[in-house]
Amino acid sequence: MLFNSYSFIFLFVPVVWLGFRLFSSYRLLSVALVWLTISSFCFYAYWNPPFVFLLLFSIIFNFGIGKALNRENVYRQYFLFFGVAVNLLWIAYFKYGNFLMSNVYALAHSHWVNRDIFLPLGISFFTFQQIAFLIEIYKGEITNPSLLNYSLFVSFFPQLIAGPIVRYTEIVPYFYQKRTFVVDYKNIALGLFLFSIGLAKKVVIADSLSPWVAEVFDKTGPLHFWSAWSGALAYTFQIYFDFSGYSDMALGLGNLFNISLPINFNSPYKALSITDFWRRWHITLSSFLRDYLYIPLGGNRKGKLSQYKNLLVTMTLGGLWHGASWTFVFWGFYHGLLLLGHKVLSAFLKRHNLSKNPRFLKWVATFFPVTLGWVFFRSHSLAQTYTIIKAMVGFQGIPSLNVSLLRGMHFPELVLCLFICLFMPQSWEMISFHGTSGNTGRRSLSKMKIAVAAFVFLLAVILIGTKPTEFLYFQF
Repeated sequence: MLFNSYSFIFLFVPVVWLGFRLFSSYRLLSVALVWLTISSFCFYAYWNPPFVFLLLFSIIFNFGIGKALNRENVYRQYFLFFGVAVNLLWIAYFKYGNFLMSNVYALAHSHWVNRDIFLPLGISFFTFQQIAFLIEIYKGEITNPSLLNYSLFVSFFPQLIAGPIVRYTEIVPYFYQKRTFVVDYKNIALGLFLFSIGLAKKVVIADSLSPWVAEVFDKTGPLHFWSAWSGALAYTFQIYFDFSGYSDMALGLGNLFNISLPINFNSPYKALSITDFWRRWHITLSSFLRDYLYIPLGGNRKGKLSQYKNLLVTMTLGGLWHGASWTFVFWGFYHGLLLLGHKVLSAFLKRHNLSKNPRFLKWVATFFPVTLGWVFFRSHSLAQTYTIIKAMVGFQGIPSLNVSLLRGMHFPELVLCLFICLFMPQSWEMISFHGTSGNTGRRSLSKMKIAVAAFVFLLAVILIGTKPTEFLYFQF
């Protein structure tokens, strides 16, 4: 069931919300949480019912390990190691089994025939989420979790299949707050607003860009400088609006249940450095990699060379997290090199009092390397990546620009996408905040914003059609 489908919008969400409010109105708070948990499992089962048992097993296993870690004994460290190892082996089999074996066989100059291993939807997200839970409970940050709250924490449908990667302490406190179970019309309005804007980003913009991306990445015709850049930029904006749209919709759905999910997307194409980009793109994944990989590896505590090594390892593994392909590995390694280069260059410029460069130059030096990186991310193979990048640097010809060529490149549309990315606020920024923080302050919407949201919602609903497309991050 897709967020951008009629069955989800007009059937699943209303039924789940009404059931939750019905039980809450009779003060059956535990029943309301059970209802939300069962609904989330049904949401997950829509794709492939047998995988619900995998999700259930994963939840029960990690909860059991968590209870063992909650006790003071000499074996806590071994329980943590065992729990993390099983989670990693689990994901290694389902997500990387064929990839690993094909490379092992290639080294032995043999051929591996791929097995029929179906990738459970969202396994990367709920596995990482539970690894973080085990580490946090080991550190004493979580005590006495309940099975019901833990099950809902993992399975809560707005964030189950494509993030954000939420922490236990970010979500579970809402299950104990009475305000979660009270009808809050402001939160409903905010939720519908965020969901509508996110839906429009996905259906109106991202899905419109998809055929232009396919013209370059899914066809075997010759490429020149302008066509390669057109395809790369189209995908740059497609993945932006696709992921931004999903993030908005997830935030909106959380608001309908008075649950504030963490912000996972913050205008990354406004970034003025690659470090700034990773503070804005997939924020919860960046935080996870920092807290549970980069810092345990040593972070920046053991000198510059060790820091650079840790950056490269972290980003390379972060690339591998996205998919079982060498293209993702090289994409992660490439971003590791960009982060390393930024740190070296920043230190050099600071030493020579040259760090005050124009903002535009900083933006150019960030946006275009990121665009180049997306070619690795979208390509079917490293060979295709090489072909496209070769065309992007002009090795396959640079035709003279003319009106016909600009139209074929979809130049006006791409410029409009860039304008939206650079000058329009994020949906959650369109909400007026009063107070010290987004969670504790008062939030409101103007009548104009509500009218705009209603319009884009209707437009998006009309454009959904009978075959809604999946979000790009579903594959991870």
